[in-house]
Amino acid sequence: SYLESLKNEQTMVVRNEENKGFIKAVNQGIRYADADYICILNNDVVVTKGWLEETVRVLADSPDVGVANPSSNSSGQFPGRDGIHAYAEGLRKYAGTYQELYRCRGFAMVIKSSVTREVGFFDERYGQGYFDDTDYSKRVQKAGYKTVRAKGAYVYHLESRSFNKVKGVEQLFHNNEQMFNKQWGRYLHVGYAIRDFGTGGEAGEVSETINRIVRNGHQALIFASSRVRQKLVLVDHESIRFVPCPDFFYPASVLYKVLRRKKKKKIDILVCHGPRTYGTLKRFKGMAGCPVINDSVPKTVTDYVQTISFDVKNQ
Repeated sequence: SYLESLKNEQTMVVRNEENKGFIKAVNQGIRYADADYICILNNDVVVTKGWLEETVRVLADSPDVGVANPSSNSSGQFPGRDGIHAYAEGLRKYAGTYQELYRCRGFAMVIKSSVTREVGFFDERYGQGYFDDTDYSKRVQKAGYKTVRAKGAYVYHLESRSFNKVKGVEQLFHNNEQMFNKQWGRYLHVGYAIRDFGTGGEAGEVSETINRIVRNGHQALIFASSRVRQKLVLVDHESIRFVPCPDFFYPASVLYKVLRRKKKKKIDILVCHGPRTYGTLKRFKGMAGCPVINDSVPKTVTDYVQTISFDVKNQ
């Protein structure tokens, strides 16, 4: 009844007599849409003032950006005691800026219509959902566009309210994950141990390697001191994390923090910068539980990461 009340010259309501699932419904909307931007919005969200205008602004101002999310608790921006709308007001200082994302999430996704004409529709093989938005993001990136978060916009997501009612959701997630990994490779946690840089352009080379790792769809955890961190020139990307490690007892500090992660999100590959760091940490690769490699040839590092990502034995 509510949707019917919205009907006017600018609003079309498309009603399905049966639930066709999220992906097919989204594709229906894309087919009917004739605007410059398409917004996919879940029903389990709280929107804030100006979020859509700000997200569209980021897309309009950036020819190389194809899809955008607003900031959200789903991507790590949690409102405090003052509440959702007050928190959103505080983000206005970031208007016009964005952070690159590994993938945009479908709860509040804005897409350039020109991108949908180039990339196509959401892949309906993913059924009721899971990995469909990640697959779409990868296709957008393959076409040469960035997927980003508009820092100055905010939408709060209640998360998984619909999927709580779906039977067999764990099997659905597993099946879709396998299908996604087969096509795009699995998401890897790549540790990068950097004690220091020598002379020349080492910091620039390492920065480029890390940027390629995250833009290829993986997470980079940089084990380094604040002094080393300041020398890196990195893209603003959600998949870059710093793990503080002091210069004093550096290898031991890296190994300790790698071991602490083994119980949750273990490191899949540990990349070492410099022969001393590599020589020390390689002795403990059994304890670390992952391959330990040297970054002496930067391009080889990204090739190796991609090879492991598509290794069927590790899927």
